[in-house]
Amino acid sequence: MSHYHAISICYFLSTIVVVSFYRYQHHRAIWPETDRDMSRPGKSFLLLLLSVPLVLGIGQLYMLGWLLPETGPLYIVSIPVNQILIFSPLLLMIALRNEGWHSVFLPSGNRWGRAIFGLCVATMAVAVYAIARTEISVNQAFETVFLPGNMVHVAQVALEDIAIAGLFFRLRAWIGRVPAIGIIAGLFAIAHIPAMLASGVSVDDMASLIIDTAIGTVVLVGLDQTHDIIWVIPLHYVMDVLQFANP
Repeated sequence: MSHYHAISICYFLSTIVVVSFYRYQHHRAIWPETDRDMSRPGKSFLLLLLSVPLVLGIGQLYMLGWLLPETGPLYIVSIPVNQILIFSPLLLMIALRNEGWHSVFLPSGNRWGRAIFGLCVATMAVAVYAIARTEISVNQAFETVFLPGNMVHVAQVALEDIAIAGLFFRLRAWIGRVPAIGIIAGLFAIAHIPAMLASGVSVDDMASLIIDTAIGTVVLVGLDQTHDIIWVIPLHYVMDVLQFANP
């Protein structure tokens, strides 16, 4: 089975587990807070969208090697710091408008419990991936995920998810959940095109963008239901590591 099919199965199954648990949890044991409204979501969405070109611009400086060096013993610090610098325009926009963590689907209340639950779901996804792909054993999959050289990329994954969640929260409040899910899932897939072209992927191979759109749609539906990004971050991390380590 290809890595794309295995990853799709993991995302679909994990989202079903999360949404089912959210709906049937006892007395809101994991997710104590409900969704919140936002005043003037259209303006907030457009302002946050304006920060995206700045994020991409700093990302280009990073590609040119103009940020912190990621070699030597301090790479474990410089890699996350570089990612914070790249996403700083978007983070500053949220902070300056004082819109709160709930506006990126990070509500307060039992964050540790939700993080532990997210890690359990991600652990399940790693096992499912290894079972679906005969080329890698379960032990090899877990060793790959927990390699220090890979774990330094958790910050990048978390910031990517926060950026997507922030845009989705605002667009959802502005135009409604269904069109917002479709638009953000489409943008999520389109964002992969430059990297694919740079790596020499043919136009025919871009059919994988359909799978990316489907995965994005499923995760956004789960995000819309739970109003929480914490479970997405470890799932996204383990799937990215396994995808790039075992193409």
